[in-house]
Amino acid sequence: MFFTYKSGYFILLTIYVILFIHRALCQKFPRKHNVMMQFLSSMLRDEGGFDYKKAIVNTIIAIIDENGEAKEAGLSHLCEFIEDCEHTVSVIII
Repeated sequence: MFFTYKSGYFILLTIYVILFIHRALCQKFPRKHNVMMQFLSSMLRDEGGFDYKKAIVNTIIAIIDENGEAKEAGLSHLCEFIEDCEHTVSVIII
């Protein structure tokens, strides 16, 4: 990812902004949830720390809560993440 050379705080702040915008797009275009979930799922597979993964998981959960059609895709991506998750707190949240 292109964030590797930035400071940790800047990375986290940038990710929160991206996820906030992503969530807003899901609310505005609810039928495009599959594309949005694919993007978030690919972000979960990338390298990243606990805060990075937690923010993505919370965004997926929020999208599932707001859009009933996104439930199956969102849960599928979260289940895939749980299989390889090294952060037990994230597993508990899910």
